[in-house]
Amino acid sequence: MSNTGRITLFLTLTLLAGSFTAGEVVVSAPPALEDNLLTIDEAVELAMLNNLDLRMANADLDSANAANWSAWTNFLPQVAGSVTYTKYEGFPTSGGSGGDGAPTGPMDIEMESYSTALTVSQPLFNGGAIYWGKVMAGAGAEMAELSQEAARQTAILTTRTAFLDLLKAQEFRTVQEKNLESLAEHLSLTESNLAVGLASRADHLRSISEHAEAEKLLITADHSVRLARGALENTLGLDLPDSVEVVPVGEITVSESTLSLEETLALVRRYNPALIAVRKTERLAEASVGLAASAFWPKLNLGGSYGWANGSDLTFSDDNDYWAINIIASFDIFTSTQRVAEMAKARADEHKSLAQIEKTEREMFLGAEASYLQLNTAAKTIEVSEKQLAAAAEGLDLTTNMYEQGLVSNADYLDMNVNYLYAKLGEISARYDYLAARESLASFTGQQRGALHHSIAAEETAD
Repeated sequence: MSNTGRITLFLTLTLLAGSFTAGEVVVSAPPALEDNLLTIDEAVELAMLNNLDLRMANADLDSANAANWSAWTNFLPQVAGSVTYTKYEGFPTSGGSGGDGAPTGPMDIEMESYSTALTVSQPLFNGGAIYWGKVMAGAGAEMAELSQEAARQTAILTTRTAFLDLLKAQEFRTVQEKNLESLAEHLSLTESNLAVGLASRADHLRSISEHAEAEKLLITADHSVRLARGALENTLGLDLPDSVEVVPVGEITVSESTLSLEETLALVRRYNPALIAVRKTERLAEASVGLAASAFWPKLNLGGSYGWANGSDLTFSDDNDYWAINIIASFDIFTSTQRVAEMAKARADEHKSLAQIEKTEREMFLGAEASYLQLNTAAKTIEVSEKQLAAAAEGLDLTTNMYEQGLVSNADYLDMNVNYLYAKLGEISARYDYLAARESLASFTGQQRGALHHSIAAEETAD
């Protein structure tokens, strides 16, 4: 090989090795809202791009995949190149003896030298350290992928829940606004009746008190809307313009779960990504034990090197090149019981991972069971709440007409108005409790895909 070819090869290998360490991070800007209406599905789409927890999970997955790739490269030979330039100037030497025996004294030396080297190393045996390291990195990548899916489904759940909470708070505020308007009209009527002797001072004071209470309830409802909107923006990972309004979800089909509790828990066990990710810790713990055990084995590595040097000239000369092959065996004889301690730690972590898996399973099953029961309870409650609201509305209409005719007292009207108010709020709560329970159950069973229905699990079971 010519001198130019050798130098070119050396520089090419050096630059090629460095190219694998560089990467580009691409960050996408959040999209701007094009209109002033935001549907629940559009909110989920925004969360998929901007939710901070999901973005962190995506970064964790990229990091885990990179670590997995890095662990795989440990099986490959390592190649390194070096060029050394040395210059000696004014280097003192010890004095010698002249021809007549007299000391010559210190001497100054100027010298330049160049040397190059290309080295290759390949591990042959290390007790399984590289293998178990790759197993750990692979399990870590799988866990990161499952954790990303869990973060995605959690982001969908929290987004949809926050969206529903905002709709619920807005409906509460609307009810309180109408209640305040109704009580304002009633207060005006009571004042008119008081002026002509058809109402007592006590009736007037009771009407004033109820009107003031309605004002406080409206203030609280307006505050709740602001908090709910802030919670939605936090989940989305961006601030919504004040002009943006959320769109109601429309008509919903209310029904109890078509699956039994046992079938629901089976879906949790099979599809919940967070639970599957936790199960991967058992494999991770096993690999940690194997890695700790590898420290008790000897290490065997193969190495080779090639280079050339030519004093003060970098040019190649066949007389100055060299090569070498090395086989290195090493064994740690005494490490102050460090290896024993690391093995004990790995064993303890393995036992802990098994307990953590069982603990997570129990928590997931408990949460899924609670959501399952809440869903069925809310489905029944909606029907009862609708009956209660219908009766309260009809009762309020009758009482209003009778009060205007002087057939019932002021207290009767106000009591019926309170009854209607809480019946209306109860109907709204029952409806949104049902939607929230449905979303929660879909998330526990790993079926949270953005649709407002809980039949996906049943469809997958049928498949």
